[in-house]
Amino acid sequence: MFVSPEIFKHKHGNVFQCSIDLVAICWNLTGEHPKLLLAHFLSLSGCALAAWVFILPHYFSHGMGNALFGVLWLLALASFAIIIGNAVLMVGAQQVLNGELPSLRAGFRVAFSRLPQLLGWIIIATVFGALIRIVQGFLERLWSLGGRIFGATAGIGWGVMTYFVLPLMIFDGIGPLAALRHSSDMVEKTWLRQILGDVSLGLVYMLFAIPGFLLCFFVGGPAAILLGLMYFIPLLISYGVTSAIYQTALYQFALSDEVPRGFEPVFAPEMSSPNENVPSE
Repeated sequence: MFVSPEIFKHKHGNVFQCSIDLVAICWNLTGEHPKLLLAHFLSLSGCALAAWVFILPHYFSHGMGNALFGVLWLLALASFAIIIGNAVLMVGAQQVLNGELPSLRAGFRVAFSRLPQLLGWIIIATVFGALIRIVQGFLERLWSLGGRIFGATAGIGWGVMTYFVLPLMIFDGIGPLAALRHSSDMVEKTWLRQILGDVSLGLVYMLFAIPGFLLCFFVGGPAAILLGLMYFIPLLISYGVTSAIYQTALYQFALSDEVPRGFEPVFAPEMSSPNENVPSE
């Protein structure tokens, strides 16, 4: 389904202004509730710990064969840490959107209560990702560019189709397959806003990443690695939190057609425009 720019502008206001409002709203909510940053930091820390525990000892002590075993364990643990961290983050984001203070304890309680669904989703996503890579590798042998196009297209399509899977499992408690079906249905009416959010937040953080790349380039050496970690880790955490806030807000809007608090300029710009629909004298 294609939507003309005129229809988009009529229904959603000015695209550029919506993008600015979207980034500003997510950023302000992130700054007002640092606990959300802590939730995502714990997720990334779990990934780093998995790498340190399983990859490094196997690689340096037992050779490459066991290093591969460590990599597999890392992938499993990293996926688990990321999905639990995202679940905690989304619960906190929902609390913020409902006017409450975010609670990490409540987030972890909800996340672990959905553990069977989350583990099932990890398996499904891993299998599908492996199938994409297998097909891509086969196509690249026939036509290199065609294989890459397939891989990129399949990856983007999968990301769009599964956009609401995690919030559906967390907030509704349904299984991964049912969540996948519901997510596909919900995306039909929200894909334009989803793209708007992803592109807007992605471009802003890409701009913020440029000074970090320049700094590392001109400094060089071991100091560049340290400076890069100090610069990009907070940036990555902030990006993850703002994306989760928008994803949760869009989930609430898609599910109920009710505009989340504070997101009127993005989802219903006519509600936030004081001069619109005012009768002329």
